Parts: sequence; structure tokens; C-alpha cells
Amino acid sequence: MVQGISPIPIEQIRVIDSGVLTIAASARQNLLGDNTKRWAANIHQGRIVIVRLPTGEIYTDRIVGNTETSLVVANNLNQAIQKGSSYEIDDAGIAGALREVLGQGANISPTNPLETHDPKVGSLISQELAATADGALDGSTIACDDLILLPDYDGQMVIITSGDYAGQSSEINGPTTGGIITVTDAFGGQIPEDTEFTIVAMRPDSAAVASIVTALAAQRYVEYTADGTSVAAYADALDIDTRTLGRLTIKVCNDDAGQSLEYRVLLRPENGVAEQLIQPEDITIAFGDYDIVNIEYKWGQIIIQVRDGDGAADYRIYAIASFAPIGV
Repeated sequence: MVQGISPIPIEQIRVIDSGVLTIAASARQNLLGDNTKRWAANIHQGRIVIVRLPTGEIYTDRIVGNTETSLVVANNLNQAIQKGSSYEIDDAGIAGALREVLGQGANISPTNPLETHDPKVGSLISQELAATADGALDGSTIACDDLILLPDYDGQMVIITSGDYAGQSSEINGPTTGGIITVTDAFGGQIPEDTEFTIVAMRPDSAAVASIVTALAAQRYVEYTADGTSVAAYADALDIDTRTLGRLTIKVCNDDAGQSLEYRVLLRPENGVAEQLIQPEDITIAFGDYDIVNIEYKWGQIIIQVRDGDGAADYRIYAIASFAPIGV
């Protein structure tokens, strides 16, 4: 399997876009190219890409940015990915919010352990302790006399926060009031004296839930921007995949000091291919002026195109959209 980030449960994924790689991706680089796309800059930042190779292998990674035709992923590839491999771009929804709250934007792993001193997750923490003696050789126990005077943490989670096995976690399987933690899945080796560990509640309290809700609320709308200089023929200035969006407001600004600008908005049904104009062509914006378009109904894709009016004009486009309600 081509290495990437840990897979996300499929029920938490929304497919945003898909296609076929038109350029082979070399090992030790972090670009995936599809020359058929015309994405707005960084429109897919923070999303997940899943690539299915012709061999059946699957590669997943987090997208940290994109150009018009390429995705920039967080990690360099450990092997080449062939041209013709299919891919999809996913919005992880609640999984993404949990990563933002608990993992600073990435999955929790040995290289990105849970930050136990982050105030956003402080309410999850039951105890931060250190081993007072060596545990079992097979890594199945942690010895800590301090537990004798504390509540029973059976059924909660323990995370190693120092030493050779920092970042590893396991569920506590049995009473802890005798000074020994026995875990369901053994750690990578013996947990020695003075190793620090954290016991984490399996059910977060209201403060932790509030942090997750806040992160989800911040994802209820999305913004898009584009700028450039027009040319004689209509050319795409901003291409928005609207399959997961609701209401959309677009502001087209003519920032030029002396030339007018013409623009049009093309719509494509969610499962269609024929483009339709939202309004007649050749809408003209005088220099220094702007126009606003509100789209209230459902489309699969929206493309804003611009061209010269009196001559080449500097333009700027801003769009903001709300996510469609669940089930729409």
C-alpha cells in the first residue's frame, strides 16, 4: 500500500471532486496533477485526497494547497503513482473538526501525539501521572502507586506521553485502584519507571463537546477569491464546485483605473454537462465599480468568466457560500 495518512471512516466523508491523474507522480514529490481541472487557488486546502492506483493500491493524504491543475499533499510520496490513477477529493466533515480540536489539523499519531496541555482538550484529561516502577516486560501494564488513592479508571484511555513509546494509547482493561494499569492492547515494550502518561476520559465533558461544536460551526461557510487581468476572449476566473453548498453570493470587482470589464456566470447541473448562463452575456462593469450575483438554488458547478471591455482590466472576485443543510 502506498503510504499516507490513516484512513477516515467512510460514513464521515463527503466527496467534493474526482477525476483521473493526467500526469504521473514521481516518488519523493508531493504534487498530484490533473490538467483537465481549473481549480481556484487553494480551494481544496485541508481536504483529503484518495488515489486508487491501477494495481489496486490506495494512497491517502491531506491536501495542504492546490494550483489550477495540481494538488499539493502534506507528505512526499514513497513511490511513484501512475498516470491514469483515479482519485477523489473528500471533505471529512466531523472527522476534520475532531482533527482540528484534538490533533492540530492532523490525525493523532506517534509523531503527532495528543497535546495534553492544550486548553481545548483539558476537560478530557482525568489524570497526568508518571510510573513509579517498571511495568510488565510485554508492555501490558503500567505501575503507578499514585493510583491507589485515586478513583478507578477502568474503561478509560491511557496515553504514553514520554519515553520510547510516547504517543501510543490503549484502553484500560481492569481496576486501577491497586496501583497497576492493565491495558487491552499492549504498548510497544515495557513501560519503565518515570514514564509519563495521561488518563483520558472516553466520554468528553460539555467543555470538550463545545470545542468540537465550535469547530463544526466554523465549517458552515466557505470563501473563494480570485484576481487577475482580463484578456480579449472569455476565460475562467473562478470555478466553484457547489455540490455541497447552499446559497452563494458572488462579487465581481473591476479594480482597473481606466478600462471596463465584462463577465458572465455559467451554471452546470449537478449531474449534467451542458453549461447554462445565469444571465445574458456581456455584463459590463465600469472601471472602479462592481456587481453582485446571488444564487439561491442548487447547481453542481459555477464558473465565473471575464474578458476585456475597453481593454485589459484588472479584476477581483470574491464569493462566499453556506454549506447545504444535511440531506439536501
